[in-house]
Amino acid sequence: MSAKSIIDGIIRTEGGYVNHPNDKGGPTNYGITQATLERWRGQSVSADDVRTMPRDEAMRIYEAMYVDPFRFAEADGPVFEHM
Repeated sequence: MSAKSIIDGIIRTEGGYVNHPNDKGGPTNYGITQATLERWRGQSVSADDVRTMPRDEAMRIYEAMYVDPFRFAEADGPVFEHM
């Protein structure tokens, strides 16, 4: 399974921008939280920065911070059995 197909599945499941007051993760876009985007960019970001984050940046974040370090693309079986 390729990194791109894994990330596409995550983004498809997570959807777009949300900022629900009961969500402790705060502003989130494509499943990327404000805190994660701040770590990625190395600076503070606003809710609007999260909202306007391009999909390709979210894909790079997933690949660099989650897929590559945990070697999901090398998994033999399905990564998303519930999809």
